Order: sequence, then C-alpha cells, then structure tokens
Amino acid sequence: MGSTLSKDTPNPSSGTPPPTSAWQSDQQIDYGSLLPNGIYPGSPQDYDHRVVRRLICDRRLSPFYKGLADEPVSVGDPSEEDTSAQTAGADHTHHPSPAHAPIIKKPESFGKSRERSSSNSSTYSPSGTENAKAKQKLEAERKKLFVEKKLYKDALECPICFLYYPANINHSRCCAQPICTECFVQIKRPPETPSTSASCPFCVEPNFGVYYKPPEWAEKTVEVRRGFI
Repeated sequence: MGSTLSKDTPNPSSGTPPPTSAWQSDQQIDYGSLLPNGIYPGSPQDYDHRVVRRLICDRRLSPFYKGLADEPVSVGDPSEEDTSAQTAGADHTHHPSPAHAPIIKKPESFGKSRERSSSNSSTYSPSGTENAKAKQKLEAERKKLFVEKKLYKDALECPICFLYYPANINHSRCCAQPICTECFVQIKRPPETPSTSASCPFCVEPNFGVYYKPPEWAEKTVEVRRGFI
C-alpha cells in the first residue's frame, strides 16, 4: 500500500462526526493512541481515518505517540532500576536484635478474644477504604512512569516535526529514516498527478512507504505481524 490514504472519512475538525467511534476511543496500541495529538492544527486531516486506525490496530503502522520537545534524559533500563530499588529496600529491612525482640504476650482467654473480635468487626473505618484507593492510585502512577521510561528509552527525533518519539516508530522503506505517524499521514500524492505515488520526503525515492516494528517488550493482545505499507 502506498503512503497516500483516501479521503472518504469525514474530517473531524469540520464539525461532522465520523460514522464510527474511533475518535472517541481511548484504546491504546503498544502504549500509543489511535488518535493524533494535534501537532498540525492548521492542516486538513483529510486522510482515511478508518484505514489508519485499522493499520495501527494491525500493527502495520505506528500508533500516535506523544512527541517530546526535548530529548529524554538517558537512563538505565527501567526494569533493572526497579529491581535494584526493590533489592535496596530489602537490604534496609529492619531486623530486631534478640535484645529488642518483641515480647510475646500470653494468649487471651477464648471469651475475651471472641468479644474483642466481634467489637472490631462491627466498627467501620473509612480510612481503610481511602488508603486502599490511594495505594491503587500510587501504583497506577508508578506503572505509568515505568512504561514511559521504558517506551522513550533511546528515543528518536522525527526529522519532519523535530519531536522525540519511541525508537519503534515508523521507518521509511527506502532509506530507513524515522517518521512519526502524524507526519506520515500528512504526505500526499502530487495534486497535479494524483495517479502518481508520493515520493520519500528524505531521499525522494518514488512509491514512498513505511514499516513498523512493535516493541519487543510490549504486551501483545493480538497476533503481531510486521507488514509493509
């Protein structure tokens, strides 16, 4: 398939909603979005959104990753950092010495123990629920940070928009130059000769196309296949 996409799907910026819910979807593929990030607000989004969405879902085209204005700070492997942090935490675990060992109390009688247990079970503490929610939120933020570090490790700069993206974005078939999906869909066939395929914006090779290789570490929910567009 060439780089030019048809214009059958309505432009979402024109006020006419597309017939599908693709533009309202928050689904992610390889931790990237099915929706563009709007780096070309003044350009008509007249490509076929259905085709682009299908290619992204089939992992034949990179998802719309968020471009970073500055190159991410190079760090070590997040998985190694996470393991090191857990190991460090384990090394600093407090082990009481025999002199300070906790005193084991004599077991209470069955009646007193049951009475206290019944009293505790009838008392509701909202702080327990709040703590659980706070813990879940903290864990979600921690996972998000971990994924971002992993995703943007060895980030590449798109030569067209000059933003930094994950290293697994699209690459041109002819000269292996990186190009983000948002820039790719802006490349059109020559208006004076619409039957002619678009040329590569880097080496001017005709019949421009890209390939996408999903990240090896990403979670795979569908069969992964590497395809050429």
